[in-house]
Formats: sequence, C-alpha cells, structure tokens
Amino acid sequence: MRNGFLCFLTICFCFTFRGYAQDSMGDLVEIEEYGETDLFQPYQAKRDVIRSVTERVTRQYLIEMMGEEKVRKNGPLIKSKILKNSGKYIPFLKTGAIERTETGSRMLVQLKISLGDLRKILLNHGLLYQIEGLPEILSTIRIKDKVNFKTFEWWNKGGDTSHQNPLLQQWALALERNLTEVFRPKGLFLVPSMTSSYWNLVADLYKNRFLPEGELIQMSRSLQGLATLVGDIEFRRHSLDRDKYLLKVHWQAIYNKNMRVMA
Repeated sequence: MRNGFLCFLTICFCFTFRGYAQDSMGDLVEIEEYGETDLFQPYQAKRDVIRSVTERVTRQYLIEMMGEEKVRKNGPLIKSKILKNSGKYIPFLKTGAIERTETGSRMLVQLKISLGDLRKILLNHGLLYQIEGLPEILSTIRIKDKVNFKTFEWWNKGGDTSHQNPLLQQWALALERNLTEVFRPKGLFLVPSMTSSYWNLVADLYKNRFLPEGELIQMSRSLQGLATLVGDIEFRRHSLDRDKYLLKVHWQAIYNKNMRVMA
C-alpha cells in the first residue's frame, strides 16, 4: 500500500517535470482568460487584447524555460523574434465578443500554446541551452519519520544501515524504482543511488553528515549528474488527532549547471 502511494506521488511529480523529454515536446497547453484594454473602438480593442494576452502568456512560459533575468536581458530579441512570430507556437486562438467597460473594453481569449514549438524557436535563436549527452538525474530526497525521529539519506549511512528504520529504506527503494520507471520512457536516467556500489563512488567529503541543498548539488555535479532532485517526504502525527498522520511532500528538480529550478 505504501509503495503504491509512493508510485502515485512519483507520477504526480513527473507530470510537472518540465524537462526535455521528446514525447512531451509537442504538448499543447490550453488557456482561457480575459484581456483588457483602454481602447473603445471594437476592431482596435480586439487587436490590442489579443496582443496583450499573447504576450502575457508567452512571457509566463519564457520565464519558466529561461529564467526571469535572461528574459529581461533579451527583451528586444524576444520581441522581434518570438512575440512577432507567435503563430508558430500558438496554433489555435479564438476570441469572444468585445465587452465595453468604464475604462475601455475587455474580451475573452482562448488559445493553445505548443511548448515544444516554443522551445524549438528559443533554441534556434540561442536563447535556450540544449542538453548534451545522457540526461542523468540524481535523487537526494530525504525521507523523514517525525514520529520515531528517524531520517533516511542514502549518502548518509556510513556503510552501516542497521541504525536506520527499515521501513524508510523500503520507501526510499520504492521511490527510486518508481522514479526510474516513469523517467525512462521520457529519455531521462535516474542514477541508482540506493545500490551500495554507487555509495562507494561518493567522495568522503559528502558522506555521513547532513548536507544543505547547495552541497547536495555539488555532490551531484561531482558524480556527473545533469540535474538533482532535492526535497523531503515527511510524515508526522496530526497535532489535533494523535490517531491520524500527515504526509508532507516537497520536491524540486535543480539544473546543476546554473542551479535553476526545472520543476
């Protein structure tokens, strides 16, 4: 039952993973929102709303893909090469009726944006780094048992796991297996960190102690990892009902090269 729940968590996480998997490159995202303008003339108002909504949606995904600072620095290039060619990555756009407001007009806009096509355009203009080689991902997710005050960290075992909670080891192993199965079809390779032979590859500097996020990423880099999964799975007793338990999950995928959050 617990392993099944970990599988569910893994799949939920992977659906939000904005990596570089080939089978998700062409996915369409449907968006529906109102846009406003201070113009009253219907034709001009419609054009202005379409422009503002298109730019707002595009910039939202550009920031996720490139980072806010890089979007800001490349503003002129984005305007001339990306926004002016929105038809290349927005294959569907439908508008509602223009509605008059006290300050101008507003209109409902429905559109579909192809994130895969947007990435290709960014790559063509040198605005997005491209992954080279095998995309290896190292998991450094901690499993915390706040009931029995135990924590499992695969790198922090000193070669002897007898002092650790066997249940936490089972959860960690199940998590690794589930992540492996979900990542593999996407062309992503999860490093088998739970194997004892891999633990032996870790430098002594990183073994047998608590590591903050920055050092976890440094450890991943030393092992030639492309990205690092960081975060916790934590369970504790409910503060108001001691017969109930709470499960808290927080994961992030960090791109090792520039420490940017990928998911």
